[in-house]
Amino acid sequence: MTEKINDQSLYTGHFVQFLAAGFLSVVVLVAAFFNWQALHKDFTYQLETRADELKAGADLAFASQRQQLQALASLVVLDPELQRSVLQAWETWQQEGENPAGPLTLKMRQQLQLQLEPLWGELQHSLGVDQLQLHFPDSRQRLHAYLRMHAPDAFGDELTDIRPMIVAVLNSGKPTSGFEIGRHATAVRGAASLPLPSSGYAVLELGTGFTQLLLQLDERFSSGFALLLHRQQLSHLQVPNQLPEAGCDLFISASSRTNLQPLRSLLQDCNAIEAGWTLKSIDGINQLLVSTRFEHPSAPDHSALGFIWQDVDHLYQALKKSQWQLLKITLFVWLLIQLSLLLILHIASRSLRQRLLLARDALKDSHTRLTALTEHFQAAVLLESSQRKVLQVNRLFCQEFSPHCTPEQINNKSTQLLLQQVAQHFSDPEAFLDKVTGLQLQHREVTHEEFARKDGRTLELDYVPIHQDGQFFGHLWVFRDVTLYKQQQEALSHLARTDSLTNLPNRRYFMERLHEELHRCRRLKEPASVIMFDIDHFKRVNDTWGHAVGDEVLQELAQRTQDSLRVTDLAGRLGGEEFALLLPGSDEQGAQVFAERLRRSIADEPFNTAAGPLGITISLGISRLLPSDPIPDEPLQRADVALYQAKAAGRNCFRVAEE
Repeated sequence: MTEKINDQSLYTGHFVQFLAAGFLSVVVLVAAFFNWQALHKDFTYQLETRADELKAGADLAFASQRQQLQALASLVVLDPELQRSVLQAWETWQQEGENPAGPLTLKMRQQLQLQLEPLWGELQHSLGVDQLQLHFPDSRQRLHAYLRMHAPDAFGDELTDIRPMIVAVLNSGKPTSGFEIGRHATAVRGAASLPLPSSGYAVLELGTGFTQLLLQLDERFSSGFALLLHRQQLSHLQVPNQLPEAGCDLFISASSRTNLQPLRSLLQDCNAIEAGWTLKSIDGINQLLVSTRFEHPSAPDHSALGFIWQDVDHLYQALKKSQWQLLKITLFVWLLIQLSLLLILHIASRSLRQRLLLARDALKDSHTRLTALTEHFQAAVLLESSQRKVLQVNRLFCQEFSPHCTPEQINNKSTQLLLQQVAQHFSDPEAFLDKVTGLQLQHREVTHEEFARKDGRTLELDYVPIHQDGQFFGHLWVFRDVTLYKQQQEALSHLARTDSLTNLPNRRYFMERLHEELHRCRRLKEPASVIMFDIDHFKRVNDTWGHAVGDEVLQELAQRTQDSLRVTDLAGRLGGEEFALLLPGSDEQGAQVFAERLRRSIADEPFNTAAGPLGITISLGISRLLPSDPIPDEPLQRADVALYQAKAAGRNCFRVAEE
């Protein structure tokens, strides 16, 4: 009976041991399965992250190229000399019946080409621009190529039906940029408008090909980049059929690599093209394939497929190695289960530790990529967690605000303390802290917020709260140095409102100030006067001694006029030898006193020129600004009439306008 019980107990013990061993074996197999899945998910996550980085890099480079070309085009058309030359060229073109090969039009085109040659050379060598074009609208508002700096002999062709971007600028008058497929090549282009008297706008366009951009991306990411066009785009948009075919009715417009056979092999699966990203083995090497699109905002036909491929075979081999190791560990654990349940538990914990190590390595790899990405930003970057701790700063941030620290020394510190340290670099620390504190509380995106540094530079702040699926993760702070940009803007503004010969305000700026003064007089009921004057017999000066001497006379006249002004007065050159003065606070009597003093300062002392001393006199017309004047042109017209009365009275005198 005892033996039977012992046998039964032994049987029961073996059965329990068998059940326990089976249960733990199932547990181990389930754990192995999930480890296998975790390895695969981690591998997929790495591929997704790389795909996002490659796509974001391509999109960012494309957007930056677009913005640069649009800004360059907008800056070029602000040049007053270029505006005058373009207007003269357009008027000549109109006079010859819009004939692109008219003799005067050909001459004006050559003159405009010579004028643009220095700028064209600078754009080519310094900024990589390889297209500069000027287009004119005809009487039907159809655009024609007037001048191509990159192809001067190609002109006169109509572009309205094949170039939607310049048509958009013609219709709106606003600058724009984008990707576009021309008749000969794909390019990134930026365009801006120059106003014409009666036919809308002339359009100036800058462009650059995609190859250089793709080469830069290839060098940065160690990946192949290509631009693909569909077969329909070749026939519809007249792109040459010499483009190499890539498969799936796609043709290679530009590529960062000369060997196109790997690209053709990658494109054998047409379904993979629209998948966003996929993994494919070519000749035993695993390649990550990423697709993106370069769109034109107003022309869906003008879009192209961006294709990126990167060798990720080392990641795939690492996955296979980890999976093989997992299989060996699982088999080893299963064998040890037969020996001891305790050993099984120990091995299970070992497997768990391995998973944690893999997760830690994945997190470390992700952090490394994040660091590499922020280091490529041409700005100071601060990434803040929802707990107000520093997650990441780049080296530019350290150079800007903490030159004695490295990013590693700043990470994990309190963001509040760090921003207080950053505030000390600005001219108004309290205003900066008030602003950033409000932003942190509101979680509202703000861009282009400017702050002045104590060293005189200007930094632009972008603040972006990070949300995903309704959850708040932290903030991204980006500080950009915009000092040079603002200086360039101020310089361009000065050029736009100043006459280049006399350094006096030009007609446009003078009329703006006259308009403001007219409103001020109406509001405050205060007097103001305007004087128009020109040089007597100035044509005789030019005909006798030449235009160079005439320019000296204009410059000396401008200087003497400027020396006679009060701080509140304004002198401007309206054109040729015609000048105007705005005298805020001066009534008719005060204006007469000023006019007589200016007349004597000109007539009493000869002008020293290259042709010797010259006696110069001026005639002046005076008019008050009246509250009833509807537009600034009214007082100017009265002053102009008075000026001609002074001419008729024998010159070298002034007359007051009748009201």
